[in-house]
Amino acid sequence: MGFWTQRTNPTQARAEKLLALIARSVDDEEYQNRVLQPHVLPMLEQGLACDQVPDGRGAFGTLTNPVPVNGPFGELAYLSKLRDAKGQRLFFQRSSSNDGLDQFDLFAADMNDTYELWLDMYHPRRSRLAPPGLTLVNGPSHFSGFTDHATEWPLDTAHRIEALPVHMNLLYVSPRTYEPFVATCKALLEKED
Repeated sequence: MGFWTQRTNPTQARAEKLLALIARSVDDEEYQNRVLQPHVLPMLEQGLACDQVPDGRGAFGTLTNPVPVNGPFGELAYLSKLRDAKGQRLFFQRSSSNDGLDQFDLFAADMNDTYELWLDMYHPRRSRLAPPGLTLVNGPSHFSGFTDHATEWPLDTAHRIEALPVHMNLLYVSPRTYEPFVATCKALLEKED
């Protein structure tokens, strides 16, 4: 070992390890499936690894042709990778469930466009297809929504992210990303009153 051997900065090494874990958590389907509750994984494994359910009818992403994804993590990852025609991130929350399928309401960052999508989370991987009018970005994308429903959403976004365990809230978009969306929603609500 020479005199000028580069030393590893422990803080930098921890940061790189954390960033790799975040990327794996938001993008690696096998990792996402391994961290599920034990009773959920067999249900995913019974599903098809497909981009579109074989018996789907109608437009992709509807109740009769839901998007296949890998569990709750798959729902978060898939929806967080979607972008509208302008390339804007979409913010979302689950609005209902029906016979094992989850319905999500999605909103463009500028609130000019809204979407309704149905997802089937009992598959071992996420679809690689995007619904009509939307695109999927490549690579990891921080989560920008929720797989549950809250009546105060999106105004309670900061509180909901802060309430998550630390290992989960690091997977979500930063306040710099969601605060303009929340402010636009708040202004629209105030205008209605």
